[in-house]
Amino acid sequence: MARTKTKPVGRTPTKRKACELWLLSQLANGPSLAREILVLGVGSGWGWATVRRAKLNIGAQSFRKAEEWWWFDPKKFDPKKDSLPQQSTQAQKEAIALAQATKNVLESAPPISPAQTQPNIQPSTAFPVLLPVTSVPTKAAQENSSIPSESAQPLASSPPKKVPLPAIVPQAPKPEIPKPPNPPRHRPFHIWDSALTETRDALISSAGFADLYTMRLDIRFRQEQLRARGLLKEEAALNELLARINEALEKKKKAANLE
Repeated sequence: MARTKTKPVGRTPTKRKACELWLLSQLANGPSLAREILVLGVGSGWGWATVRRAKLNIGAQSFRKAEEWWWFDPKKFDPKKDSLPQQSTQAQKEAIALAQATKNVLESAPPISPAQTQPNIQPSTAFPVLLPVTSVPTKAAQENSSIPSESAQPLASSPPKKVPLPAIVPQAPKPEIPKPPNPPRHRPFHIWDSALTETRDALISSAGFADLYTMRLDIRFRQEQLRARGLLKEEAALNELLARINEALEKKKKAANLE
């Protein structure tokens, strides 16, 4: 069965044509940003896709490529063909005229001296050149300085005084704070563990069929682990326990058959 064409929902040719006329009327005053057109179109009741298709049908003349590149395919955009020269709006003309008038006023004003712009700055004062503090030593002074003075001689020969060191007071040993004992670790629970409260025989005799089968599987698994590790003595020690469990299973089976 051939696939039939579905009826367009929402974007009909009539609606698209009306949107194109509305878009042309919006662009009559001057170029607008594509985002502004989209927001205005959605606010006016047009769908996003309808406004976009109407814009594609009209062309990219009223939009700038640098800002609206996502509205159309850049490969199909020809700057010489699609872009128009920027039309200066009334607001741009007023701003240019205001800037020109301000420039003319500043150029026609008389020049201002630095004293008027900076009245608080005092003129720089010239300080006299200062002579060096150390004077040139004379020949007599050099001879006197080479001979050691009498007052300096006994100071140099006298031994330095010993400064008494502070007495070291031994610190009292700090009392050891007893640490809390570590809690005992829980031992792993095993069927063959001798730390059970009940004895093994009592545990085996009171167990049911499911418990006995579980015990036997557990012991066999333990024996495989010991055999893989090479602990053959430990593996043989579990044979006695395995024999007791098998004996208990046979007794359970006989008792069940008698009943």
